[in-house]
Amino acid sequence: MRPQVTEEQLKSLKLFAVYLNSYGAETASKEYYIESCSIDWTNDYFESPDTSISLQTYEKINEVLDEIIETNELIERATTDCDLRGQLTIEIDCVNRIFMATAMQWEYSTDGRSDSKTLEEISEEFTVDMYNEVLRVFEQIGEDGEGLAKFQGGGDSGALDDYMEINGSDEKISPLLENMLYQWLENTGIDWYNNEGGQGSFLFDPKNSEIILEIEVNYEEAVDVPLNFEIRF
Repeated sequence: MRPQVTEEQLKSLKLFAVYLNSYGAETASKEYYIESCSIDWTNDYFESPDTSISLQTYEKINEVLDEIIETNELIERATTDCDLRGQLTIEIDCVNRIFMATAMQWEYSTDGRSDSKTLEEISEEFTVDMYNEVLRVFEQIGEDGEGLAKFQGGGDSGALDDYMEINGSDEKISPLLENMLYQWLENTGIDWYNNEGGQGSFLFDPKNSEIILEIEVNYEEAVDVPLNFEIRF
């Protein structure tokens, strides 16, 4: 997309570059934080690696910047999906007189991991009471059935669901079984509850005399968006 800019806007950019340069800035930038394809937050300053102070804008240049951003749909183009958070950065090269816009977005990814324990391993790693509780649940499920206990975390906290699904019905998880499952999760050393968190489940399989743990850990990473926007003034 070819940048849309008027002669009047070009003049304002030239004056603003002179203004920034008068403070010793060869380059200066401003950031816009984006959510749902709209501005969530921005500041009233430009920052420059050449100065020790933030450089305040003024009403006219704010109007021009808003016009350029709106006309060229820079906020909408800063993310590839409105469900993603993003960041638009505008930078002014005061020496070479270039207005540039770059963008990045935060994308989610998931890392899946698994573990399993047989009844024999459970008897070796946990107390007799916990082992007997697993046997009781296996008997309740039946040889041809299965049980599923889920958990989810994020934002520095997480928990097992209070109920597990047994053959299509919800059954409350006993304190003994809950303690065992939490201990198992802790022993994995996997952080499924901080930051973006994670989710997973324990599959109870009486037929094969084992419990299978599946964990998904969520990650968020910054990815550049190919905006390629540049105005020479």
